[in-house]
Amino acid sequence: MLFDLDGTLTRKDTMLAFTRFVCGNLVFWVGMIRLFPMLLKFRLGLLNHTVAKIRWLRYFFAGKSHQELTEQGKAFAQNRLPNLLRKAAMDRLQWHQDQGHSCFLVTASLALWTKAWAEAHGLILVASQGEFVDGVFTGQLLGKNCWGKEKRNRVEAIIQDQPTHMIYAYGDSQGDEALLQWADKAYFKPFRTAPLQST
Repeated sequence: MLFDLDGTLTRKDTMLAFTRFVCGNLVFWVGMIRLFPMLLKFRLGLLNHTVAKIRWLRYFFAGKSHQELTEQGKAFAQNRLPNLLRKAAMDRLQWHQDQGHSCFLVTASLALWTKAWAEAHGLILVASQGEFVDGVFTGQLLGKNCWGKEKRNRVEAIIQDQPTHMIYAYGDSQGDEALLQWADKAYFKPFRTAPLQST
């Protein structure tokens, strides 16, 4: 079962939340001001998702060590991420797990701040990866951004040799469309009103 993270399981974008968690309010808001022209272009559709993400990551995190970011990711998973979760979404995830279903967290967010949380909840993580050189984050992505068709490609690569089962997918944005179209049962923005029935 395939769950998007940002906006689906959570109420807010975790990249923004992680940035604020690591950098603090002052650095975060100064960065928002400095990156405003880039963010505006992104909102207007003049800058693609991957380029905008890399510019954000490079500004806030380039030069930080793998150890520091990994430790911050674990702390974020324990202390901040739980407050962002939608109860209905977590209830649905628990329902799938109670049925013995394999559950995937399929997210464009980086493994740096999603891996510890996914592991703690028994999820198979499919996420974007950060590039490190000599243990230092470059601000670039390692491989493709896990967004759009790349989400489907990565899941297919993992399950291609496994027995075929009905696939449920949960998402909330354009970046989830390929995954939702591929699934047997697709749910778009499913956890914002009444809870889903257990089927």
